[in-house]
Amino acid sequence: YHYAKEQQRVMREAYGHMGRRRRGPGALSIPTSVQLHLRALSMSVDELPTRREVAQAYRRLAMEHHPDRLPADSPTRLESEKTFKAAAHAYKQLNIWFDIYDREG
Repeated sequence: YHYAKEQQRVMREAYGHMGRRRRGPGALSIPTSVQLHLRALSMSVDELPTRREVAQAYRRLAMEHHPDRLPADSPTRLESEKTFKAAAHAYKQLNIWFDIYDREG
């Protein structure tokens, strides 16, 4: 329990006050670290996506770059594996961010 509270405090300090989720003109600016994770999922950073949009982007990349979907002797296997791992990490971090964002509002 103490670790979870400490992690929340660290995330709040890192991302600052997140406010309410808005779209369009005057929308909330997206923190730089979240922008990096969105780019890892090949998503636009112009506006904050929904959880569903993030999940769809992750699933699309996971299906395309999963190492088990490529032959073992494929020259692009290592690059696809790196892309897959980066997408999985970005998806995990974005879910953590959304959890805090929704809770702290």
